[in-house]
Amino acid sequence: MVFGGGNTIYYSGSSDQGATFSTPVAVAQTPALSLGNHRGPRIAFAGDAIVITASVGLAPAPAAGAGGHGAHGGPEQLLSWRSTNGGKTWTAGPRVTSASGEGFHALASEGKNRLREVWMTPVDGRVKILGAHSDDAGLSWSEPKAIYQSPDKNVCECCHPSLALGADGEILVMFRNSIAGARDLYLARSKDGVSFSTAKLGEGTWPLKACPMDGGGIAVGEGGIVTVWRRNTDIFLARPGEAEKKIGEGRNPAVASRKNGVYTVWSGVEGLMASMPGKEPYVLSKSGGFAAISGGMQVVVAWEDGGRIRTARLD
Repeated sequence: MVFGGGNTIYYSGSSDQGATFSTPVAVAQTPALSLGNHRGPRIAFAGDAIVITASVGLAPAPAAGAGGHGAHGGPEQLLSWRSTNGGKTWTAGPRVTSASGEGFHALASEGKNRLREVWMTPVDGRVKILGAHSDDAGLSWSEPKAIYQSPDKNVCECCHPSLALGADGEILVMFRNSIAGARDLYLARSKDGVSFSTAKLGEGTWPLKACPMDGGGIAVGEGGIVTVWRRNTDIFLARPGEAEKKIGEGRNPAVASRKNGVYTVWSGVEGLMASMPGKEPYVLSKSGGFAAISGGMQVVVAWEDGGRIRTARLD
């Protein structure tokens, strides 16, 4: 697990499949770390290495009311760190990109040496989805390449992108678009990382003259690709090319997929909601939000709650 506190990145490991986590280890101290609303650091396992990426400001954040780049302090870049001893110690890796916009990014690995990173940033006056890859477990990164730009200038500016890798190496990038006044979710797919095909998810649409700041999530399992996202006040599950299915009401959903089915979490009226295969949704926590979920040997949920990170296993 990786998280940020103030301007520091922390790593905490688990030896019991997420039932407990070790004392956090400081990975790096930064001038200004992007946090909040899914802006935080990301983690992936690549071969014998653990790799973390984070959006970092070049200067300390300005005082309240002083202006500047959001709350993050100056132009932001995506930096990386590596550990080859199970997270005990960390070294700075190469910079992934010199411009990461508002700090929304995603990282994924196929478990071996290949890593993928995607982010949103303005290029030539248009907010686009960009990406880069590493073939050596984070020792080096490719030059950034554009993945998608909206025909109406910008993708949705403050909804985080989501990233997953298929079993055959297919790259899957989900993002909220902005076309003709609609803020719908789209999926970009590529086999080679060079050319991407893009299609809208679900059959409905959401006309909205603002950014909902809610990017949803994507997962790949034995049942194929599954996505979860918000439209208006409803939460939907959807597979590419199929109609969406409403699973509840709320915001900020996340999804994981295992052999026995799909797991989802989201922020609802009663608190943080969870849904497991074959069971009705239930209240996981009465407080907190911005949940993340992983689906390895066990399904583990982590979320923000009163300035702390809480975790739970769904089993």
